[in-house]
Formats: sequence, C-alpha cells, structure tokens
Amino acid sequence: MHLPLAEINVDILNNLISVATEESKYIEYKRDVYGSSDDDRAEFLADISSLANTSGGDLIIGIDAHQGIPTGICPLRVNIDSEKLRLESMARDGLEPRIGNLQIEKVLVSLADYVLVIRVPKSYNSPHRVIFKKKNRFWARSSAGKYEPNVEELRYLFNAGPQIAEKIREFRFSRIAKIYSGNGHRRLLDDVCLVIHVLPLDAFDFSASRKISLEDMYSRPNDFPPIYSGTTNNWLINFHGFISLSNANPQQENQRSYVQVYRSGIVEAVASSIATDNLAINLHKICDGVVDSCLKYTSALNLYGYESPICIMVSLLGVKDHHFAFKSPEGNWSDRSQTLTEDQLHFDEVVFVSPPASREDCKLAMKSLLDQIANTAGLACY
Repeated sequence: MHLPLAEINVDILNNLISVATEESKYIEYKRDVYGSSDDDRAEFLADISSLANTSGGDLIIGIDAHQGIPTGICPLRVNIDSEKLRLESMARDGLEPRIGNLQIEKVLVSLADYVLVIRVPKSYNSPHRVIFKKKNRFWARSSAGKYEPNVEELRYLFNAGPQIAEKIREFRFSRIAKIYSGNGHRRLLDDVCLVIHVLPLDAFDFSASRKISLEDMYSRPNDFPPIYSGTTNNWLINFHGFISLSNANPQQENQRSYVQVYRSGIVEAVASSIATDNLAINLHKICDGVVDSCLKYTSALNLYGYESPICIMVSLLGVKDHHFAFKSPEGNWSDRSQTLTEDQLHFDEVVFVSPPASREDCKLAMKSLLDQIANTAGLACY
C-alpha cells in the first residue's frame, strides 16, 4: 500500500478484502497476534526481516486469509498498546542490525477493536539477521512468501547499500558541476548559491521502480516551494518531472531560485542572491533555509509514498572571498568571519531514517550538518 501509514483506516482494509488483494512481496496477512513462544518470536523476526531485506512492505495483523487471499477482518483481542510495545521490543532485540524506521500503527475497526499494521521499510543497511536464541539466519521475500537466500543473493544484499551510496554521490557531483557552470535547470540571478539535494534511496534502486505522480504535483504545487518561499509563484511540467519557480514569469531568463522534482522523487533546490554587496552571507539565514526546506520537502515526499531513508546533501557554490555574518553565542552581531578560500563547500550528508515530525526534530536530525556550516564560519557549533 503506497499510503502514509497514518492514512490507513478501516475502509482501506475493507477495500483490500473486497478486491481480493493477495499476499505478495509487499504485503502479508496474519489473523492472530504472534505468540510468546520462541518459535512465534522467531517467526515474527523472520517475517519483518524478509520484508526489510527485499522490497519493504506491510504486515497486517488482524485480517484472516485463505491461500493468501484476505477474507475478513478479525479484530485483535489484546491490549493493543501493550502489543505494539511488545512487537517493537522483539524487533529491537532480535535483529542485527536493527531496522530503522520500523512503524507500527493501530487501526480502529469498530468501537475499541483494532488491527495492527506494521510498515517495514526497504532497508539500505541490509541484510538483517535474526539473532534471537542464536539462530543466525537471513531471510528474503518473493511473491510466494519468505525464504532463505542463497550465497549469490546474500552477496547482492551485502553490496546493494554501498553501491547505492556511490550512485547518490555521483548524482550529486554531476548536478553540482552543471549548476556551477551555469547549466542548472534555470539560470540564476548570480553565481553565489545554496544547493540542497533531497534524495530518497528508493530513487537509486531499480528494483523499487517508484515514480512520483506528476498529475498530483501539478494540482498541489506548493508541496515543493523554492527555498525562502512559502509558496510557488509558477510551476511547469518538464522533461525531468516538475519544476517550481520563484518568479511569476516562467519565461524570465534568470530566476532567484527553483526546485526541480525528478520523476524518481529526487529533489534539487537552488537559491541564488544569498550574499550581500560586501560579500557577507547570513549564517542563520542559510541554516534556517536548509532546515525549513528539508522539513517541507521530506514531508511532501512522505505524502507521495517515499518512506524509506532519505539522504540530505547541502552545498554552497561561488563563495570564495566571501565571509559569514552571524550572531555570537552572547547575542552580539558580527558581520565578519574568516574569509572563505574555497569556491565550493560540500557539507557531509545527513540521512533521515524517517521524516522529521517538526522543525525541532528536523534541526536535531541535521545537527551535524548545521554544526559543519557553523564550523566554516569559525564557530564550534551552531
């Protein structure tokens, strides 16, 4: 189900039954909760690790099925909050490495009756091994259910994560080269610019093959506004996907900023005019723009079904001989930091294992990146 977990309700569950959505690589039904025996716990760990090691998916507890076809809702007769905590604890202690962003949602089906939906993300830190009772077993998943992968499949699982990380870095620097040479998706007002790349790991995994809905994006253009803009002044569908622009006239040769959303879900946001005439760059404005934009873009991607880890990459271009202006920890404003000697600054990436729920959550998740930007201005931390 490519729906945000919070949007799943009893109508969605009933629809799975009415259209006979059978079990697959991405979905599995369980009539009853997992028991407390060692075999039951091992079965639960095998189920969620097989999903994480393959393509991710949903494990729905409280729906009966016959030969993989759902036949009806069977509400769980347990303390639902205690059961959530029990499953979370089992997953946390029984797998190595742990699965990031494992989500368990209770769905009200009638009065005080619930079904549990466990959303297991496709993992890019796989393979996950069941270590409960020293079982040391790996599991994968196909349309026929879970199975133990052979040596070749395990080799692929171990190599997939590093290969995707390399693809992400290659994409970043190929795009930086185009923007720096003036060949970005739009010409900018000047050469000093902030570049933010928001990269869902699914976008670099051909097995995921997810594409963002351009039709939905065109009807909701403010999901991806340019940096420092609360709204999108103009937007277009283009070869790469969807582009939002800072200026109302899309034909204007130079734009202050733009956001290109690729069909794969990759977001490239670029803002120029970030320096004053005396070559000062406002440190706080840069950091606020990064936090606000990343919160907005990752939340929007979540609405379009991208719940896997998302990589954030930030660069400053054309900044040689510039300096940062900032407020000191004592509250005094300084318009002079050390002069920058490099024209391009590429800060270390940050990975969101789940979309931040608030601005404070976003700042906390990006602390290492914000500190590195502050370090460039001569400050110990942001």
